[in-house]
Amino acid sequence: SSGKNGYKIYTIIFALLIAIPTAYYFSLDRFNRIQQGEQAMISQHNENVALSDEHKNENLIEKIQNKLRTDPNDAEIWTQLGEAYVQNNDFDLALIAYSNAEKLVGSKPNILGLAATALYYQAGQQVTPKVEMLLNQALAQDKNEISGLSLLATIALEQRDYIKAGEYLQQLLDSGNAAVDRRSVIQRIKMLEFL
Repeated sequence: SSGKNGYKIYTIIFALLIAIPTAYYFSLDRFNRIQQGEQAMISQHNENVALSDEHKNENLIEKIQNKLRTDPNDAEIWTQLGEAYVQNNDFDLALIAYSNAEKLVGSKPNILGLAATALYYQAGQQVTPKVEMLLNQALAQDKNEISGLSLLATIALEQRDYIKAGEYLQQLLDSGNAAVDRRSVIQRIKMLEFL
């Protein structure tokens, strides 16, 4: 009987020796580690996409610069170069490109709107007096100027004035301008309705 009890105690101790480390092992923060691994993988993917986009943009800038070498008096190409620089967050270079376009064709509303946008982002998304002046000039010449209206919608959104932002986006849609990315604008309006 005492042998049987001893056997039972040894069995219980043996079971506990296996159960305790096993329970401890499974209680470790493994799920969080898996999640962290997934997060790291996602952020690495996003970084790769960003690097790939930057690389594509560098190629685009190079192509536009090559066009300018053959025709430095084409304001449209200077404007395209400015837009490519903005996508690359090179706001100083974008403003130089827009300035060159302006020297060639004058203060056209699209150039003023694009310059206002570049200045806005260069100033850390602040509406400086210069940004306001350029915006006013652009929209005084063309009340449906795409960059100006897009910037006003962005500013309204930053200020959480969703109604105003929606009005600017609707104005973009109603302008009938073929250059307006209608799908993107409609998506932004839907997002604002949700907000």
